[in-house]
Amino acid sequence: MKHYLKLYRVIKNVIKIWSIKIKAHKEHFIHDEEMLSSINRNPRLIISITSYGKRVYRSLPYTLYSLTYQTLKPDMIVVWLDENKWNDMKLNKTLHRFKEKGVLFKYCEDIRSYTKLIPALLEYPNDVIITLDDDIFYQKRKIEQLYNSYVNNPQGVHYMEASKITLNAKNEIAPSIEWQYISKVNSCSIPVPLGVYGVLYAPGALNNEVFKKDIFLSLASTTDDLWFFLMGIMNNNFYFYVGPDEAPDLYIDKIYQYFHSNSALFKKNCLNNANDICFNKLIDFYSCRQRIIQKLK
Repeated sequence: MKHYLKLYRVIKNVIKIWSIKIKAHKEHFIHDEEMLSSINRNPRLIISITSYGKRVYRSLPYTLYSLTYQTLKPDMIVVWLDENKWNDMKLNKTLHRFKEKGVLFKYCEDIRSYTKLIPALLEYPNDVIITLDDDIFYQKRKIEQLYNSYVNNPQGVHYMEASKITLNAKNEIAPSIEWQYISKVNSCSIPVPLGVYGVLYAPGALNNEVFKKDIFLSLASTTDDLWFFLMGIMNNNFYFYVGPDEAPDLYIDKIYQYFHSNSALFKKNCLNNANDICFNKLIDFYSCRQRIIQKLK
């Protein structure tokens, strides 16, 4: 029964995203001529995204298209691409159209999924940064919801959805597959924000250890959410739950993900226990295990 329910949700997502794709092509991927704010904010509000491989052509344009629908416009939208594989000459016509509308395409070292945040933190340390994924069509109030939360509490990390670390009967950290899914306000003081749904980082929210590339690529090469979570904890950070999305975000290539789950980080991180291995390495390396357990009791 669960299998059929999951398949139904996939089909429902696919129908919605196909209608969006048809509309995108009719509108030449630009729903609103203005993608960026005309207000001079200080600090600036920056959207940071990375993409790679076929996704640059196949899904990234639809994510950027969703940003043309946003009710609140950012000051900057930056797409980070591998400097060894991409340059302006390799961008297709659609991406050049976004470039003309103010989207910045920057080329940097490929540090896997970390590329969506680390380069932005280095280049814009005093600005507000929202990270988004490159394979999601985001609901139109995504940026507004995140930014309004920051305006009310201008510090820390603001998230839409997260995982809650749980303890087992022995007061030890339970396997990540048993962690609770957070999508409503509760008493969780140290959530693990899920980057796919959008996360906002206030200036200075993360510990300066966040830039230690040799450490995160060695201990947590595929689990950036856990790394960024730990960097917040080490900074005595505050986490703010924004609230549920007013409409669901849509996966742009849901069928591919459904039938090619081996290509997704989910299988490696969850089913093969990579999350647990990486998380234990990280909290032991930084001697944070007891600190986290005490916060959870």
